[in-house]
Amino acid sequence: MIETHREYYRWDRGDGPVVKVDSKREITIDAVASFLEHVAAGKPENGAASACESTLTSILGRLAIDARREVTWEEMLRA
Repeated sequence: MIETHREYYRWDRGDGPVVKVDSKREITIDAVASFLEHVAAGKPENGAASACESTLTSILGRLAIDARREVTWEEMLRA
């Protein structure tokens, strides 16, 4: 399990101690800086695939909450 936060992330592999890593600064600053560096270098990143996967994962979670049971990708995509 990975818990993310704007100031840290926490990693629990389930078989040992939980690892917490503090961010050096607020992560939005890093995200904006990375975006600007890519654009300035003429190599903008296409985030469409990861955005799509993230959105579908959120929808899957919402369906599971509403149904009060596990929902599969196949079931979600047929709906």
